[in-house]
Amino acid sequence: GLIVTSLLNLWAEEHKDACTICVTGTKGKSTTSTLLGHVLQTMGKRALVLGNIGIPVSQASEGPVDYYVIETSSYQAANFSGSCHVAVLTSLFPEHLDWHGSLDLYYRDKSNLLLHSDVCAVSAAALKTLEEHHIDIGSNKTIFGQDDGWHCFDGTVYKQALPVGNIPYEFLTRPYNQDNVCAIMSVIDVLGLDTASAVAA
Repeated sequence: GLIVTSLLNLWAEEHKDACTICVTGTKGKSTTSTLLGHVLQTMGKRALVLGNIGIPVSQASEGPVDYYVIETSSYQAANFSGSCHVAVLTSLFPEHLDWHGSLDLYYRDKSNLLLHSDVCAVSAAALKTLEEHHIDIGSNKTIFGQDDGWHCFDGTVYKQALPVGNIPYEFLTRPYNQDNVCAIMSVIDVLGLDTASAVAA
């Protein structure tokens, strides 16, 4: 009969006016969260990277913040009841099934985060997996990793057919990291920030 909640839910309740970007996914969430924080800071924004990455939201430094980037584990996403401005889903693979109970429940727990966002950015591969498991995340989404959205080819970042810039760091041109870059570009686009500056950052 007790109400069970989480630290993230408590924090979200107290920060309803904050611009939060929650990043989840089986793989890529740490890279994407860290790199997104770096890009925002390089662009002159006050961004904090928190959550599953090592700094709990309860230890967020005081002071003005433009964006909270929160790496969100499947455990945190499962019962998330707050709201975030943007939710990102980087990828989906079978993992933590002993905790979630089944593959279907794991994917549903991950996607719960997306249902509590104003807009979600989802990789094309992850969206296909959700659809195969009959999981609907609504219509307010942007898809990356396919030709009609943000995608990369041979180290160049494209929005649809338009090249926006070249990835300046070789490690990030590896296929899985190119998807992480596209996730970041999707968020930057949703936030209405300069995408060319973001690629350079």
